[in-house]
Amino acid sequence: MNVNNLHKQYKKNGYVLIKNFYDKTFCKTLDTYCKLRFQNLKAFMEDDRIEYRESTDGTLDDGDVLGAGSFYADPFTEAMLINNKDFIKKVSKKDIEATYSYWRYYRPGNELEYHTDRNDCIVSATICVGYDVSNVDKDYNWKIFMRSKEKDIGIEMHPGDMVIYNGLDLPHWREKFKGRYQSQVFIHYSDIPIIKDLKDGRNRLGLPLCFKKKITR
Repeated sequence: MNVNNLHKQYKKNGYVLIKNFYDKTFCKTLDTYCKLRFQNLKAFMEDDRIEYRESTDGTLDDGDVLGAGSFYADPFTEAMLINNKDFIKKVSKKDIEATYSYWRYYRPGNELEYHTDRNDCIVSATICVGYDVSNVDKDYNWKIFMRSKEKDIGIEMHPGDMVIYNGLDLPHWREKFKGRYQSQVFIHYSDIPIIKDLKDGRNRLGLPLCFKKKITR
């Protein structure tokens, strides 16, 4: 993996696709974890034997993708956030620190609207963990679209693939999902000279949403 070549692509287009960044064994394990967490989310919301806590258990309505399982700062994905920082720093050649991680368990009909990211997500990466699209055409792939240099680019992602991108400058979106489910992880980094309050307003990485304090920009 030639980091200099990856940087050139990132600098030219604002994003770079890295195929098979994670191996299939890792992705299979993480995908199983995501399924179990999503099943737990629904069980915790429906069963009165346990107290449901959105901050730690996830939500089905994060205000962006209604019906998808959405999880902020899961300790597993926070570990991915931490351990990928040095590599992403080399690819982007920006002085970055970790902000937060997020992941979603997308379901049929979910779509991601055309948007740009927050100012404290100067460099981000999205990782395809796993999916089941056996109910549709065998060649179906739920692309992530990015508008680069006024062109709309559809990027196919398979389990283990990662896209590093500048979410501030590149609008990105997904059309309605036709498959059964897709697990997708997002890791976000801040530009140190711009953002003074790192870790998304938390005392440390790994803490859930309820530990987030108001950030002064």
